[in-house]
Amino acid sequence: PQTPPPPPAVDATDTVAFFLLDCLRRVLAAAADVEALRGKGSGLGGYSPAADATSPGSRDHARRPMGHLGPGGALESGGMSSAGDALAPLRGAPDGLLAFCYGRLHVGQPAPIQRLACECVGILSLVRLSPFVGMLIAGLSKVSSDRDEREWVSYQRGARHIHLSTHSAEQAGASMRYLKAVAAAMGRTSRGVLRLEMCRSLSESLSRLMAPELLVPPDETGASEWREYCSSGSAVEWWSAFSAVYSHAARWAQRKAAHAPFCLDLMARMLALASRDGSAPGGPAFASSKLHSQLLLLLAAALRRETARQAVLPTAAFYVGALPAQYVADDIGGGAALPARVADPTPDSSRSASPHGSEAMVGVDA
Repeated sequence: PQTPPPPPAVDATDTVAFFLLDCLRRVLAAAADVEALRGKGSGLGGYSPAADATSPGSRDHARRPMGHLGPGGALESGGMSSAGDALAPLRGAPDGLLAFCYGRLHVGQPAPIQRLACECVGILSLVRLSPFVGMLIAGLSKVSSDRDEREWVSYQRGARHIHLSTHSAEQAGASMRYLKAVAAAMGRTSRGVLRLEMCRSLSESLSRLMAPELLVPPDETGASEWREYCSSGSAVEWWSAFSAVYSHAARWAQRKAAHAPFCLDLMARMLALASRDGSAPGGPAFASSKLHSQLLLLLAAALRRETARQAVLPTAAFYVGALPAQYVADDIGGGAALPARVADPTPDSSRSASPHGSEAMVGVDA
């Protein structure tokens, strides 16, 4: 007997699960007024070198509403804006909703389901930042193998949408815990696909937190909260974790040329954010070191490789346009000869024996 043909593949966008999750996303977005306040770029000069066709930031970058997160327990209070309690409708969401959406980030879920879940957890983080951070930290702590790294990518993609905040001590603490957890995970991450997602998610989430006045529309309340936080003693620990993240990205860029474009992108973003007046005093102290000169050398080395030039040019343009003019003038006007290759400061014994070494330029490994 003839073998019957296999059943046609089911389109994930034509399933009950997709329909229900899409309805949920729309309800949550309406409750938080996300659609009305959606931005047109990631701020910081209106230019995002990381945005591309694969980045949610290019199409679905949900901006923080004018209302902010307040203190509270499992369900944190919404903030106040000139229009009143902007997040009051969202605070009425059932307690189990975050866990439900978070579960749909699993790698076993169809890509369209994952994309909707990413948006849902991001919106819910406006009122449930601490629980969302707790889920991410618990998951990151279990990533210990190559398979774990591959499976964590979809969760890290969901973290692109997280709304870090310094509105309250609880919010600031959750934001701090998340940054420290990512910094620790970066130290043991080797897969390029996860490194890419870590860099992109940090670029987007840090931009929302550290330069909210550049969002569309501007978030002056958030900017004031960030300035107040940076002037407090609590910010010392933040800049320590911030520095650890930057150091890991720099090492990745130096050790593997294929990873340099997205690492340099994050490094340029972090230096620009730290150098802003609102990040004083810790931020400018971090950015006014020799880090910006090191970044220029790394950019120059990457631009010399024809295979990397197209990917790195937007970051080089961002470097010139977003960093303080004096930094750029000092770096470019220094007259120092650019090295043929930026030295890897790590001992030879710790370098990877991979055939795709630091001078190879291949596609990001999966």
